[in-house]
Amino acid sequence: MSLYDTSVAVDRLPMPESLDCARAIELIEELTAVMREIDANSEVAQFPVEALQQLFGAGVGMLAAKFDSGEQCLPLPMGAEVSATAIMVTATGLLKSANLELFELGMWQSWSGTR
Repeated sequence: MSLYDTSVAVDRLPMPESLDCARAIELIEELTAVMREIDANSEVAQFPVEALQQLFGAGVGMLAAKFDSGEQCLPLPMGAEVSATAIMVTATGLLKSANLELFELGMWQSWSGTR
């Protein structure tokens, strides 16, 4: 069972001036479509978790870099067609990957003013 609605249309992303960024956006759009097709065809078990970890790690790193530069953006747009269960599974896994407890996240949010 999919944790998100694969039938949701995704708007085209805005193209930046940087050729590297523009190419990355094209690849992301293509990869997103292929990954949703894999999910829709119930082929997720064949997809190596290491590839997901590599992709997710790159995205998390870029979001952190945006935060460090003063931009506070959400990892998903508000109202994204991702289930609450998928969000909780991911958040729990992120904390576990970094050996962090929920209490530490709450403390960091209070100290950094990110709430």
